Amino acid sequence: YLYTGFNLITGTIEYLRYRWNRYVVEFNVNDQRSILKNIGNRSEKLNFNFISKLKTQNTRTYFTIISGILFLLIVYNLLKNRFAFTSNAKRNSIASETYIKSLKLMQKKGIKKMPDMTSNEFKEYVQSKSQNGYKEFTIITDIYNEIKFSGSNDKNLLKKLGDSYKNLRKKL
Repeated sequence: YLYTGFNLITGTIEYLRYRWNRYVVEFNVNDQRSILKNIGNRSEKLNFNFISKLKTQNTRTYFTIISGILFLLIVYNLLKNRFAFTSNAKRNSIASETYIKSLKLMQKKGIKKMPDMTSNEFKEYVQSKSQNGYKEFTIITDIYNEIKFSGSNDKNLLKKLGDSYKNLRKKL
Protein backbone atom coordinates (compact mmCIF):
# COMPACT_ATOMS: atom_id res chain seq x y z
CA TYR A 1 0.00 0.00 0.00
CA LEU A 2 2.83 2.41 0.82
CA TYR A 3 4.58 1.55 -2.43
CA THR A 4 1.55 2.54 -4.56
CA GLY A 5 1.29 5.86 -2.74
CA PHE A 6 4.93 6.50 -3.53
CA ASN A 7 4.31 5.63 -7.21
CA LEU A 8 1.37 8.02 -7.25
CA ILE A 9 3.49 10.86 -5.89
CA THR A 10 6.36 10.04 -8.25
CA GLY A 11 3.98 9.86 -11.19
CA THR A 12 2.41 13.20 -10.29
CA ILE A 13 5.83 14.84 -9.99
CA GLU A 14 6.88 13.44 -13.37
CA TYR A 15 3.65 14.66 -14.94
CA LEU A 16 4.17 18.15 -13.49
CA ARG A 17 7.79 18.13 -14.70
CA TYR A 18 6.62 17.18 -18.21
CA ARG A 19 3.99 19.94 -18.23
CA TRP A 20 6.54 22.45 -16.92
CA ASN A 21 9.03 21.55 -19.62
CA ARG A 22 6.42 21.61 -22.37
CA TYR A 23 4.55 24.80 -21.46
CA VAL A 24 7.23 26.89 -19.74
CA VAL A 25 10.71 25.83 -20.81
CA GLU A 26 9.92 24.87 -24.41
CA PHE A 27 7.25 27.53 -24.99
CA ASN A 28 7.86 29.08 -28.42
CA VAL A 29 6.42 31.41 -31.03
CA ASN A 30 4.13 28.74 -32.50
CA ASP A 31 2.57 28.20 -29.07
CA GLN A 32 1.98 31.94 -28.78
CA ARG A 33 0.31 32.03 -32.20
CA SER A 34 -1.97 29.13 -31.33
CA ILE A 35 -3.02 30.86 -28.11
CA LEU A 36 -3.84 34.06 -30.01
CA LYS A 37 -5.84 32.09 -32.58
CA ASN A 38 -7.78 30.36 -29.81
CA ILE A 39 -8.53 33.72 -28.19
CA GLY A 40 -9.71 35.05 -31.55
CA ASN A 41 -11.91 32.00 -32.15
CA ARG A 42 -13.42 32.20 -28.68
CA SER A 43 -14.13 35.92 -29.03
CA GLU A 44 -15.94 35.28 -32.32
CA LYS A 45 -18.03 32.55 -30.70
CA LEU A 46 -18.97 34.94 -27.88
CA ASN A 47 -19.76 37.70 -30.40
CA PHE A 48 -16.74 39.75 -29.37
CA ASN A 49 -15.76 41.04 -32.75
CA PHE A 50 -13.15 43.38 -31.35
CA ILE A 51 -10.16 41.20 -32.29
CA SER A 52 -11.46 40.39 -35.75
CA LYS A 53 -12.17 44.10 -36.37
CA LEU A 54 -8.62 44.94 -35.39
CA LYS A 55 -7.39 42.53 -38.04
CA THR A 56 -9.45 44.15 -40.78
CA GLN A 57 -9.19 47.83 -39.83
CA ASN A 58 -6.19 50.04 -40.12
CA THR A 59 -4.09 49.19 -37.05
CA ARG A 60 -1.55 51.87 -37.92
CA THR A 61 -4.14 54.53 -37.09
CA TYR A 62 -4.82 52.94 -33.70
CA PHE A 63 -1.12 52.69 -33.01
CA THR A 64 -0.57 56.35 -33.90
CA ILE A 65 -3.41 57.54 -31.68
CA ILE A 66 -2.35 55.41 -28.71
CA SER A 67 1.31 56.38 -28.99
CA GLY A 68 0.33 60.06 -29.23
CA ILE A 69 -1.76 59.81 -26.08
CA LEU A 70 1.06 58.02 -24.25
CA PHE A 71 3.53 60.69 -25.35
CA LEU A 72 1.28 63.47 -24.07
CA LEU A 73 0.82 61.68 -20.74
CA ILE A 74 4.57 61.27 -20.33
CA VAL A 75 5.23 64.95 -21.13
CA TYR A 76 2.47 66.01 -18.72
CA ASN A 77 3.90 63.90 -15.88
CA LEU A 78 7.42 65.15 -16.51
CA LEU A 79 6.34 68.78 -16.44
CA LYS A 80 4.11 68.29 -13.42
CA ASN A 81 6.87 66.53 -11.45
CA ARG A 82 9.47 69.09 -12.49
CA PHE A 83 7.46 72.01 -11.16
CA ALA A 84 6.52 70.09 -8.01
CA PHE A 85 10.19 69.23 -7.48
CA THR A 86 11.19 72.84 -7.90
CA SER A 87 8.71 74.02 -5.29
CA ASN A 88 9.81 71.25 -2.90
CA ALA A 89 13.45 72.19 -3.48
CA LYS A 90 12.69 75.84 -2.75
CA ARG A 91 10.81 74.86 0.41
CA ASN A 92 13.73 72.68 1.53
CA SER A 93 16.16 75.49 0.81
CA ILE A 94 14.20 78.02 2.87
CA ALA A 95 13.90 75.58 5.77
CA SER A 96 17.61 74.74 5.66
CA GLU A 97 18.67 78.39 5.52
CA THR A 98 16.42 79.32 8.43
CA TYR A 99 17.69 76.38 10.50
CA ILE A 100 21.32 77.31 9.80
CA LYS A 101 20.64 80.96 10.76
CA SER A 102 19.04 79.82 14.00
CA LEU A 103 22.08 77.60 14.70
CA LYS A 104 24.30 80.67 14.29
CA LEU A 105 22.11 82.63 16.68
CA MET A 106 22.36 79.83 19.24
CA GLN A 107 26.14 79.72 18.76
CA LYS A 108 26.34 83.46 19.51
CA LYS A 109 24.42 82.75 22.70
CA GLY A 110 27.07 80.17 23.63
CA ILE A 111 25.20 76.99 22.74
CA LYS A 112 27.13 75.25 19.95
CA LYS A 113 26.01 72.23 17.94
CA MET A 114 28.60 69.49 17.78
CA PRO A 115 29.24 68.04 14.27
CA ASP A 116 28.05 64.56 15.25
CA MET A 117 24.70 65.76 16.67
CA THR A 118 21.47 65.39 14.75
CA SER A 119 19.00 68.24 14.71
CA ASN A 120 16.76 66.50 17.25
CA GLU A 121 19.68 65.73 19.56
CA PHE A 122 20.75 69.36 19.45
CA LYS A 123 17.16 70.48 20.11
CA GLU A 124 17.08 68.30 23.25
CA TYR A 125 20.50 69.61 24.26
CA VAL A 126 19.27 73.22 23.92
CA GLN A 127 16.18 72.43 25.97
CA SER A 128 18.24 70.87 28.75
CA LYS A 129 20.92 73.60 28.67
CA SER A 130 18.70 76.67 28.78
CA GLN A 131 16.31 77.67 31.51
CA ASN A 132 13.51 78.89 29.28
CA GLY A 133 13.93 76.02 26.82
CA TYR A 134 14.01 78.26 23.74
CA LYS A 135 10.58 77.25 22.56
CA GLU A 136 11.14 79.03 19.24
CA PHE A 137 14.24 76.96 18.47
CA THR A 138 12.25 73.80 19.20
CA ILE A 139 9.55 74.93 16.76
CA ILE A 140 12.15 75.81 14.10
CA THR A 141 13.80 72.39 14.46
CA ASP A 142 10.50 70.53 14.29
CA ILE A 143 9.38 72.42 11.18
CA TYR A 144 12.81 71.98 9.58
CA ASN A 145 12.64 68.22 10.14
CA GLU A 146 9.09 68.01 8.84
CA ILE A 147 9.83 69.91 5.63
CA LYS A 148 13.24 68.39 5.02
CA PHE A 149 12.58 64.75 5.82
CA SER A 150 8.86 64.13 5.41
CA GLY A 151 8.37 66.31 2.33
CA SER A 152 5.42 68.16 3.83
CA ASN A 153 3.61 70.52 1.44
CA ASP A 154 1.86 72.57 4.12
CA LYS A 155 2.25 76.23 3.15
CA ASN A 156 1.58 77.45 6.68
CA LEU A 157 4.77 75.76 7.88
CA LEU A 158 7.01 78.27 6.09
CA LYS A 159 5.11 81.19 7.61
CA LYS A 160 5.31 79.61 11.05
CA LEU A 161 9.02 78.95 10.49
CA GLY A 162 9.66 82.62 9.63
CA ASP A 163 7.65 83.85 12.61
CA SER A 164 9.50 81.54 14.99
CA TYR A 165 12.85 82.72 13.63
CA LYS A 166 11.88 86.38 14.15
CA ASN A 167 10.78 85.62 17.72
CA LEU A 168 14.05 83.76 18.38
CA ARG A 169 16.07 86.75 17.11
CA LYS A 170 14.09 89.11 19.37
CA LYS A 171 14.60 86.85 22.36
CA LEU A 172 18.34 86.57 21.83
